[in-house]
Amino acid sequence: MSIELYSKSGKRAYRAKFKFQGRQITKRGFATKEKAKEWVVGEKRRLKDLAANPEKPRQDVLMFSLASEMYLEDCAARYQPNTVAEKFSHVKTFIRWMGHDIPISEIGPITAQDFAAAHLKSVQDQANEEGGQQVDANKNVNRIIRNLKALWNWHNKRRHIGQNPFASVEPYPEDTPLRYVPPTEDVAAVLAIAEQWQRDFLQIMVKTGARPGEVRTLQWEDVNFSRGTITLWTRKRRGGARHPRLLNMTAQLTVLLERRFHERESETSVFINPTTGKPLGRQDRPYKYMMERLCEAASTEDKMIKPFTFYAFRHFVATRLRDSGKVSKFEIQHILGHTRSDTTDTYLRSLVPDVKEAMSVMDDVIPSNKDDETAAAKIIKFSRA
Repeated sequence: MSIELYSKSGKRAYRAKFKFQGRQITKRGFATKEKAKEWVVGEKRRLKDLAANPEKPRQDVLMFSLASEMYLEDCAARYQPNTVAEKFSHVKTFIRWMGHDIPISEIGPITAQDFAAAHLKSVQDQANEEGGQQVDANKNVNRIIRNLKALWNWHNKRRHIGQNPFASVEPYPEDTPLRYVPPTEDVAAVLAIAEQWQRDFLQIMVKTGARPGEVRTLQWEDVNFSRGTITLWTRKRRGGARHPRLLNMTAQLTVLLERRFHERESETSVFINPTTGKPLGRQDRPYKYMMERLCEAASTEDKMIKPFTFYAFRHFVATRLRDSGKVSKFEIQHILGHTRSDTTDTYLRSLVPDVKEAMSVMDDVIPSNKDDETAAAKIIKFSRA
């Protein structure tokens, strides 16, 4: 490989040259030496993929940009806007890394693996530049790989292309997060200082275990006072279709919703934006920053509230249901709206279990009080059965 500086019509530019399988590959007109090097790296990668996955020449070449546009148009008709925005962002990241548009059939496993490694390093470097901010880079890369894999799978089902290059990319190990469950007193403190509509919103989450979006988009037609039921809708399903979840309302939830119904400012939406009078949107400031402001307002000099999110209320409900001993795992699965039981198992494992009573066994084995120092340690015999 060589990078040469040349001048044409008084303008300076760089020319890149390298050999591949006996052929001289040349391109000129690069503004900087770095741009020329980037082209060489990308072109070598493309040629390697092409050599490793030769295909018969075809006239109907599908470029990656068009393939992405077709996929995203279909996603826009199926998924929520924030999901489509994420997919669009990930596609742009991949295109930016490639540097130019190429036929999708020329993108092979080598390119996919190189991109995953380069993007991982980019996320880590960015975190270091921002002062060592904690970023789960592996999770970030795994998410973008899943979305790119989904793009190829979408085209594979339509027989537009062949092998999915991202299918061979092994996911990076992710640390299992320990979801924060706020103590009861912190939840009570936040509810105590909240405005009426905010308190109603959070109380519905507590009484149903609903996702915040399910409460935010709740309609009056979803509340059946005569039957004492509430229907929550979610798009957390494959394909993005809305799915209902029917729950029985508690006595307190019934009273709350009856009050809101008699005082309603909208014939359709249970919650509206208090500043605009329109249905409450995901990016509306009164909703977007609600928990951040409530946790700050509930904190005092004697008691600081550790900030927690809407989803912490859901964690709070799941924990209390599990620890009550009165609710089966199947019932918890239905309340949380999980399609599969293993999703509920994973969800509950990520919450802090209440093992205080179990661990108190160790106090009986080796006492730590000074008065008990002379007492002989108890010997517990374990059965081999």
